[in-house]
Amino acid sequence: MRRVWRGAWVAALLTACGSSERVVPVAAQVIVEPAELGFGRVPVLHSVDRAVRVTNAGRAPVQLEDPRVDAGDGAFDAVLVRGGGPLRAGETREVVVRFTPLSPGAREGTLVLGERGRAEPVARTPVKGLGLPLGIRVSVPSLGFGRIELESEKVRTLVVENVSDVPVTVRTEVVGRADGQFSVAPVRLAPGEARETTITYRPSVVGRVPSAWLGRACPACAPEVVWLDAEGLEQAVVAQPPDVEFGQVALDRGDARALTVRNLSTEPFLLKGAGLGPRADASFSLDASGLPRVLAGGATFSVPARYSPGHAGPSESAAEIHVQSRRHPTTDFQLRAFGGAAELCVSPQGHDFGVRPVGSRTGMEISVRHCGSGNAAPVEVTELSLGSGALRVPGFSLLPPGLPAVLRPGEVLRARLRFEPDGPGPAFASFHLVAAGGVRLSWPVRGEGALHAPCSVKTTPALVDFGLQPPGTTQVLGVKVTNLGADLCAVKDVRVLDAAGGAFLLPGGELEGAVLGPGDAFSFMVGFRSAAGASGPWRGRVGFTQANPAQPEHAVPLEAAVGAPCLGWDPAYVDFGLSRPDCPVARARTRLVNRCGVAHEVRAVSVGPGTTDGEFELETGPVLPLRLGDGESADVVLRYRARVPGMNLSPLFATLTGIDGAVEASLVGESSLESRQVDSWTQVDVGKADVLLVVDNTASMVEEQPRLVAGLSGLLGALAQAGMDARVAVTTTGLIPAGPGCPGGAEGGEAGRLFPADGSLPRWIQVGDPAARAQLERLVQVGRCAQVEAGMEAARLALSPPLADSPDDLRTGLPADGNAGFLRADAALAVIFVSDEDDHSPRPAADYAAFFAGLKGAGQGGRALAHALVPTSSGCSTAGSVGTRWAELVQRSGGQLASSCAQDYAPLLASMAGQVGAPSTRFPLSRPSAPGSLEVRVDGQPVTGWWWDAPTNTVVFNAPPPPGARVEARYERACGGAAP
Repeated sequence: MRRVWRGAWVAALLTACGSSERVVPVAAQVIVEPAELGFGRVPVLHSVDRAVRVTNAGRAPVQLEDPRVDAGDGAFDAVLVRGGGPLRAGETREVVVRFTPLSPGAREGTLVLGERGRAEPVARTPVKGLGLPLGIRVSVPSLGFGRIELESEKVRTLVVENVSDVPVTVRTEVVGRADGQFSVAPVRLAPGEARETTITYRPSVVGRVPSAWLGRACPACAPEVVWLDAEGLEQAVVAQPPDVEFGQVALDRGDARALTVRNLSTEPFLLKGAGLGPRADASFSLDASGLPRVLAGGATFSVPARYSPGHAGPSESAAEIHVQSRRHPTTDFQLRAFGGAAELCVSPQGHDFGVRPVGSRTGMEISVRHCGSGNAAPVEVTELSLGSGALRVPGFSLLPPGLPAVLRPGEVLRARLRFEPDGPGPAFASFHLVAAGGVRLSWPVRGEGALHAPCSVKTTPALVDFGLQPPGTTQVLGVKVTNLGADLCAVKDVRVLDAAGGAFLLPGGELEGAVLGPGDAFSFMVGFRSAAGASGPWRGRVGFTQANPAQPEHAVPLEAAVGAPCLGWDPAYVDFGLSRPDCPVARARTRLVNRCGVAHEVRAVSVGPGTTDGEFELETGPVLPLRLGDGESADVVLRYRARVPGMNLSPLFATLTGIDGAVEASLVGESSLESRQVDSWTQVDVGKADVLLVVDNTASMVEEQPRLVAGLSGLLGALAQAGMDARVAVTTTGLIPAGPGCPGGAEGGEAGRLFPADGSLPRWIQVGDPAARAQLERLVQVGRCAQVEAGMEAARLALSPPLADSPDDLRTGLPADGNAGFLRADAALAVIFVSDEDDHSPRPAADYAAFFAGLKGAGQGGRALAHALVPTSSGCSTAGSVGTRWAELVQRSGGQLASSCAQDYAPLLASMAGQVGAPSTRFPLSRPSAPGSLEVRVDGQPVTGWWWDAPTNTVVFNAPPPPGARVEARYERACGGAAP
């Protein structure tokens, strides 16, 4: 469309001074194409140019002025192309109009073309356009990069969306304190498109870098802001703390610490492994079984470290945990410790009271012994407790000694632990010991309560009557408690309820309690003590608590009188000893003596009510009434029938004229039903030997265990040279599990189970097998993780039921961990202990020697010998206390004692293995034999060819029974004979 602008151009003929010329008007015409200019839709702050053609369609030239666009907000602008000079007739020029919307919305204006010198424009053309909104939108207001180690990087994504209808190139930058640590990229977006872009953080400085990402849809557009939060770390996985101090540790003990690392970053790190640094002290060890593992951001992980001093004095070592990090591939620790300290041995280390009736009380003694070497410093025990400093926790109580207590080497401190279930179900507690120098030890205790019917008991006698006693004497009677019910009955707190100022007492002390089966009974002694110069009647009470809520307390009255110092029984305490119902009735004699200076008439002599009436009888006595002059006496013969098992006590009374009260004597006897006795032995085959190595697995066996491995050739060589059918097994001196770092499946607490308890290796070797030495070398490497050497007890458990004859120890969770099959009845037994410290088993060494002596039958101790490779003097720096208990065991057993400080164990082990005895011809009996009752059998059949050596009570064979034969002696125990 063209638009034509018309006007009357008037030309005047100007005459000057009579001129005859005249002005002639000329018509002018300007055409603009297009007649209307539209820009359409243009993004805000974007510019679009459009051109219009201006043509002079008239006859006269037109001098155009600079074009303009009339619009309110300046969104339009116009420029005349090739401006200057008149627009001649028929000539065309271009005017370029630019539309730049400053804000969204419709815009309209007018393109105005003017001529110089004229007020009115020569052309007008309307222009219009629409400003479109231009912008972007981001998905989040902020991005957190967390804390990451220098020289690593973290990439986060951001979604940017074009909210415009036109393509947009987003200009991006990071402002703030980033210092080039962030990398960003421009984003090109189609209309309405949303796209992810990445921001990469590569920290180069330590600390936080508060920054912001700016994105603009156009240079002049307001930016979209995303706040960036990041922090650079010098090291992400750090040691907490880097210095680990074990302090002083005894040579035969070990101590554990945790090497803890914390991931300070927010990113996961791979912990690849752990180890000790170069030139590490062998006293330190790490348990890296939990690695490799991924350590999450902010998390911690600990690697168990153990110090088991193999030598006295200071120890240092470096340790490191390997981390998948470019900057810090290891996290380092420094370990320090000192070998040598005073030791405390607690026995038992943990205890299970088992199932006990609700309302019962069961006690046990806990002993704390200073088991360090003779020159060790004293130890001050400051606390013995249950739980956190408490002496009572539900179900348990502790009776401690006076504290603090200073223990010198060898001294013992004793405490009493009680279990009193107050309800059904299991109960748990921990026994704690605290000593000076930061020593803290603890062990678990447990028990279980069970409900039973309320108790129904009877006490006899109903009244304990001590009769008339001279001043300054002490007399004893008893009380019997019988369970009349059909269920278990728990009785506890047997005590004097009213001591009458100390006159009445329990000679054996207060009794913690007893659990009686239906019909069962027990007796306890009650004493009366009359002070010198005392006189008159005395009354008191003794009693106990029973498991019967309706009648929890049961009391028995006590009576006594003091006077008649010139009258009394001699003896006033008649003890019949141990008797048996099937033996002849035991008899005893006493007499009533008058030293009063005047005669008295004896009116009656009788046995009063006691624990069991009828057990004591008056056999002969004086004809009554009897006048007993001054200095005279009357004899009485008494019988004890011993029909009721247990202890029986009854009073013997004498009533005299002129004396207020009955003069009393106490009768005491004990009955046993034991009669038939069977002793058995197995004849040893001298061609067979079972060897049990009991190896110390405490922390200080750094030097001794390698020596043992090297010396096994001597042991195996001696057995092979003797041509014996020999087998060798191994157990440890550990009784209590020490932790998962111990090999063999029992965590260092084999408690007599052959090593390894989990069956990961053959549990014994056969001498002569080509692989025997290599297998035994692996078996004796039992680890170094236990804390207390209890080798004697471990050997006792290993060689006695149920462990010795069971394929599985049902008391543990490990399958097939019993010792069945190792110990052969017809084989000689050698138990070889290897340790760098004295034994700390709970029983006396003599008890263990008796156990070994009886393993092959009474009197056959030579077939079961105990040997020991242990410290024999104090001159060895790598050993603990001198093995005095080991020496006693070996001396009693007849074995060999050698020093564990020797450099070469081979000849020592060879000598021990070579000590094998001859078959036996003498078999001592365990009890006195009644004449004519002895019968001897071999393999179940009666035999001849033997005789009884009466002075030594020994069965003697003319020729030794064959190897492996089972010898039995059956006989009646002689009356009056007691077990040795």
